[in-house]
Amino acid sequence: MTEFDELPPTRLLTAVQVGQYLNVSAGTVRNWALADTVPYVMVGQVKRYRKGEIDAWLERERTAGTNELEEARQAALGKLTEAERRLLGV
Repeated sequence: MTEFDELPPTRLLTAVQVGQYLNVSAGTVRNWALADTVPYVMVGQVKRYRKGEIDAWLERERTAGTNELEEARQAALGKLTEAERRLLGV
């Protein structure tokens, strides 16, 4: 359990804090925000990140990665010959 696990989902975090939470640099978090990859809110002229939105984004990314891997697996299996399928047991 980390200090971040106890934070409420509405808590606003800085890029440095999100970086610590995700074990990436604050620069990476800022780049993700510039690319609209990670959710953020503007507080005046400063970007802040809601913990709950970061958690939801992580879950979506984890699920999307799983789906992409399964799609790639299915595409690869589709290219196998019948003999290769029998050999692999698929």
